Amino acid sequence: NVGRANIGNFNIGSANIGSANFGSGNLGDRNRGVASIGVDNFGLGNLGDRNAGPGNAGTGNRGFWNTGKANLGIANSGDSNVGIANAGSSNIGVG
Repeated sequence: NVGRANIGNFNIGSANIGSANFGSGNLGDRNRGVASIGVDNFGLGNLGDRNAGPGNAGTGNRGFWNTGKANLGIANSGDSNVGIANAGSSNIGVG
């Protein structure tokens, strides 16, 4: 571990709990960024697993502030949406 107050192995940064985190305040494993909870997140403040971008909650989201699973874009809620502000599942476009 490199940094302060890390619990786990191979953490770089401060206050990480888990293994192989890079950044600060991560809880889980292999998170890259700040304040993520889960596994394999990249970005700031993600909750869940395999999210990329800031503020995603769920699994496999790419973009900004998505909730659900496998969304791509900005502020989508649901599953498999592509675009901006979609709600539900399998939508493409703008809200």
